[in-house]
This record gives sequence, structure tokens and C-alpha cells, in this order.
Amino acid sequence: MKLNTKYLRSRTEATFQGKLASAYGVLLVRNIILAVGLSLITQLGSLALFGGSSLSMIFDNLKRIIALDQAGALTDAQIFKLALEFLPKIPKILIGLFTLNFVLKALFAIFIKEHFVLGSKRWFSRNREQNHPASFDLLFSLFRKENYAGVLKGMFWKNFKLFLWRLPRLFGLVLLPLYLLLTKVIPLALKLLRRPQLASNPEFELTAYVYVGTFALLLFAILWSIVLIIKRLEYHFVDWLLADQAQLDPSEAIKLSREMAKGHKWLICKVHLRYLIYHILASLSLLFYYFLKPLINSFKQAMFAELYAIRRDQMVAQGRITMEDLGYRLAAAPVTTIYKVNQEEN
Repeated sequence: MKLNTKYLRSRTEATFQGKLASAYGVLLVRNIILAVGLSLITQLGSLALFGGSSLSMIFDNLKRIIALDQAGALTDAQIFKLALEFLPKIPKILIGLFTLNFVLKALFAIFIKEHFVLGSKRWFSRNREQNHPASFDLLFSLFRKENYAGVLKGMFWKNFKLFLWRLPRLFGLVLLPLYLLLTKVIPLALKLLRRPQLASNPEFELTAYVYVGTFALLLFAILWSIVLIIKRLEYHFVDWLLADQAQLDPSEAIKLSREMAKGHKWLICKVHLRYLIYHILASLSLLFYYFLKPLINSFKQAMFAELYAIRRDQMVAQGRITMEDLGYRLAAAPVTTIYKVNQEEN
């Protein structure tokens, strides 16, 4: 049968029946844990921002200057001189502290968040293989010693390759304006300063360069964003492969994901767009969105788990990988399901 959203939805309804409450619980708990963790990181950054010795010293000096000024003990010149001693330090301190906050959040995402996200995907992947809901412990299973480093390495390699694909856009957004500035705008400005009579219509020329440069930047950003979307779709199955088997070689996971996504990128995109609409509508409920979000994502992840299972089985049939390589084992007794989850490992 043709693989499309309708077919995926019908298969998802069959394998997901009676498991919605468990799926909702898994995603809700994951979201709460990540929200609490992120809140702690933010509080730590705020503590460093408002409790740091350098910033406290600046505030103390500011209070002292205000107190002396109110007492009439300082002239305007003295106030200005004292202000110049500490005001230039504020931007450096703020930049340093905000950088610290950014680094802490990045470390949280790398060492904790990714493992919870992939742990929830492992739950959905294993859940569809069983007649009853999968074990809730699967959400935390990728923090085990034998899985933690594999996820860390695999996700780092995937994100690093995506970062490399972002570099041309970053360089383009910097180099193109710099090129126009050095080759067009500055020479024209110098010509106007030295011999203004040689420029027939300088305002028109400058405006033209600005408009052409802006159009070129927008066009480049749009085209390269399409390239990035395609690359992200190619790497879509990396998370699911690593969730199934954290010890999978990162390069092999990326290669397999590209093969699995071949011919199915638009289908993946349609599923994302379908649930994006639901998220937009649910966000209108304001505070209730926090509880509606895991409900919507339960159906979304179940559908992606079904798509992953279909493409995975096709890769197995083609001999690209075995189910044992992905953490499954052959059933010991004649049952309707060929493979089942290796509970000892997972």
C-alpha cells in the first residue's frame, strides 16, 4: 500500500489503541522534568547576575554616589568622574554573565535534555511493538551507563553536522554585506567626500546598493533555509535509531537515516505541518496549552514511531541492518510478533 499520512494514521490507531494515557504521562513527566531543570539553570544564571561580587560592587558604588549626591557632598564634576570609574564595566560584566547563562543551558541540553527526548522516543518505539503499554522506565533508560555515552556521541555528531550546514548561511549573512560595504558603499562615500561633482546621483546609487543587498540577503537566506530543512529531514531518523540502539555508530546512524528518509521527506514534513497546526490552535488556550502539548505530541510521536518502524523493517528486509543490531531479539516461542523488546537490555 502507498505510504501516506492516511495509511500512517490507520496503522497508528491500530498500534496506539488503549495506550494514550501512558503516552501522555510519559511526555508530561518529561516536560515537567525538563522545565524544572531549565528553571534551575535560569535561577542559577540569575543568581550569578544579581548576586555576583562584581555587579554587587557596582550597585554598592552607585548607591554610595546617590547618597553622597543627596547629601550635597559632591559636585557635578565629581559625580561624573566617579560614574566613569565603574559604568564602563557594566556591559562587560553583563555579557559575561549572560554568556554563562547560555553555556549552562547548552550543557543542560547536551548532557540531560537530549537523553530525555530520545528516551521518550524509545518508549514510543517499544510501545508499538507490544500489546500493552511499554515500561515507564524507558524514559530514563538512556541515562544508564551502557547507553549514556552512545547518545552523547551520536547526538553531538548529528548536531555538529547540522551546524556545519548552517555555516554557509552565517557566513553569507556576514560576508555579503561586508562585500557591498567594502566594494560599493565605502568607495562611493569616499568619492562623494573628495569630488562630489563626479557623482551624478549619489542618493540613488546608495539606495540601490541597500535594496539590492537586502534582496540578495533575503534570497540567500530563504534558499539556504530550504537546504537546511532538507538536511534536517534527512537526519530525522537518527534520533529514532539512537533511541533504539544507543551504541549504534553515529556515522552509520546518519547514513541509515538518509536512506530511510529518501523518498519520504515530504511525508515527514506533512506530519510536522499537520501537528504544527494543532499546536497553534492549542496555544490559543494559553495556560492550558502546557497540558494540551503532550497530548498532541503523543499522537505525533506515535505516528512518527509507526513511520520509523515501517522504514526500519524495509531496511532490515534489504539487509542494511538487523533487528538484533537495534536492541531486539528473536521471540523464543511461536508468537504472532516476530521480534520483541529485549527487556534485559532495555
